[in-house]
Amino acid sequence: MKNNTVISNRLNSYLLQIILLISFVSANIGCTKTMQVNKIPDQQLSSEFSRIYIVRPSPIGIIGNKTNIYENNFIRGRVGSGAYLVWDAKPGDITLQGGNGFIKILAQPGKTYYIKIQPNFSSLRGGGFTFIPISQEEGTKQLAKLKQPKVKVVS
Repeated sequence: MKNNTVISNRLNSYLLQIILLISFVSANIGCTKTMQVNKIPDQQLSSEFSRIYIVRPSPIGIIGNKTNIYENNFIRGRVGSGAYLVWDAKPGDITLQGGNGFIKILAQPGKTYYIKIQPNFSSLRGGGFTFIPISQEEGTKQLAKLKQPKVKVVS
């Protein structure tokens, strides 16, 4: 009788591991689809604009599902893990928001801003993201590893 209990416990443990693995894989399928509403800007930044990069280096989709990114309440795109968004903005006061997280910047003409976002696990409601300004060096290093966004523009 004792052997049957041991075998049953091992089988239950094994089945639980398989179910967790299948759930993890299912939750990560398609989580990194990133789209933006602006065309990807030219390499050269105009001195009349500021450039904003939102980088999302998390390689695990379940840790950070997609989130919409807004600039001054206008949607700029949806970023998933392992990807980035980029656009040129008019200089001045800019509020960037994703989920229930945000950051304010005073954008200067001709300057590029790199903002890393990551899930905020302390948020009780979920959907929270932390916005972290990063250096140009760190930003360009991250961009080399991330997927370019798909552009959804109607012309």
